[in-house]
Amino acid sequence: MEQLETGVDEARAPCVVTRSKMQNGGYRLSFSMGDEYGDIFVHELFTGVRFSAGDFFMGTVPLMTQPKKYGLTIMACSEGRCRIDVNEGHSAFLEPGRIAVHLDDTRTPLSMPTGRFLGIKFFIDFDTISNRLPRFLQDLDIDPFELEDRLCPNGEAFLALAPADLQAAMNHAVLHRNAPRADRRLLFAQCLNAVAAMEPDDNIARRIWLTPSQMMMAQGAIESMVSDLRKRTPVAEVAAGYGISESSLRSYFYSMYGESIPMYMKRRRMDEAAVLLATTNMTVGEIAIGVGYENQSKFASAFKSLKKMTPLEYRRMSRVDGFTASCY
Repeated sequence: MEQLETGVDEARAPCVVTRSKMQNGGYRLSFSMGDEYGDIFVHELFTGVRFSAGDFFMGTVPLMTQPKKYGLTIMACSEGRCRIDVNEGHSAFLEPGRIAVHLDDTRTPLSMPTGRFLGIKFFIDFDTISNRLPRFLQDLDIDPFELEDRLCPNGEAFLALAPADLQAAMNHAVLHRNAPRADRRLLFAQCLNAVAAMEPDDNIARRIWLTPSQMMMAQGAIESMVSDLRKRTPVAEVAAGYGISESSLRSYFYSMYGESIPMYMKRRRMDEAAVLLATTNMTVGEIAIGVGYENQSKFASAFKSLKKMTPLEYRRMSRVDGFTASCY
């Protein structure tokens, strides 16, 4: 096992990255940063074409101090979401049901606003294939450089709805990371064929992108509302602080996080309640008040709707020897 270096971010906990070989010929990068963690499973499909599957519970995968490579990336998401830089500071978000095609230099940090991403990525190294196009691509009669010119003009990212059969195949691939190389090659061919059939008008990135200031407002809304879960800060009040309408803030938030503000806050409250149930001797009533519920029965109903068990059942389960209850 080999320990690797990442770019330094003094504002965050240090990130430890280890690299290990996999039995089927690929390698695995494991990331650990405080209570955040994740893995990337990497396989070379052909010279200049790489497959990777990412499984992260992190906000950001830090910059790797590796040689810079430039090429075309095709990404799909099975769970969670990640940010895609569209152009000139505008960003859109890859989520289940969408496929992204964009230019990448392999050193761009992966940003995940919800702290979760499970998905796959194909990277085509332009420097390598410019010398010799792999026979596999020749047989498909698909030119990655033409895809770049047609779908990513001037370096703009392309984001579209993924065909249902392709999404299903990609979901299967991310869950079966040790499948034979031939299976991943077939999936690569399926992805390329699907992307090659798409047109520039299929690009939804411009319709859903956010500016840096809009993303800052959405993130700031979270910080202000979760700072004290006992309080229920009106969304209109938070929006007024930014000088925008309540509907605008709700729209920015949904675009970035993929869920409404009320649902996000409910989930955060129940996650905090789950931690308190598992690690303290506070009563259910005390915990309810601590996460913003004056009515204990309403709290219990909200908890069960997300955790699929009552608060007391969760507490008992979390304290059974050998069982660790998930708060997520």
